[in-house]
Amino acid sequence: MPSTALSTAVYAPIEPIPHRDRRRAGQPTPDGWPQVFIAKLTEHGKGWKAAKQAGVSYDTVQRLRALDAQFRTDEADAMREFTESLEDNLDRIASGADMPAVTANIVRLKKLDPVGYVERNLQITASFTTELPSQDGKILLLAMLGQPTGELTTPAIEVAHASADATPTRATP
Repeated sequence: MPSTALSTAVYAPIEPIPHRDRRRAGQPTPDGWPQVFIAKLTEHGKGWKAAKQAGVSYDTVQRLRALDAQFRTDEADAMREFTESLEDNLDRIASGADMPAVTANIVRLKKLDPVGYVERNLQITASFTTELPSQDGKILLLAMLGQPTGELTTPAIEVAHASADATPTRATP
């Protein structure tokens, strides 16, 4: 939950637009909506839903964010607190029997903190422009695939080549 300092935070004065459900019902925007927004954002990390629960349109939240540095800071803190609550869930799950929830938490963490939860893969792309005799190319390919090359002699290559040519192929639809 947000700190008690949030409940007394004073943000830039803007004309709030009530959430569409409140507009349809003719209800005004509640006082203290920014604090409610921050509290709800801390609970579930969903900005549009937090705006609705605070009784304002998400456009109102965006306008306040653009005008008020303290609101931006409090909003970022709320998101970080929510993200860390997901990390706490992963720690709890890792020590218990809640395995199905792990994937959902990881997916959400990747969305909220893509830098911290990026999958690190190494990809190498190489291109060669030199001419390579076919026998050397086949030896290189077999070595890359982890196949033994000791028995690869010219007659063995010719037999393998002839065998490949004799294999009937079938067109697939």
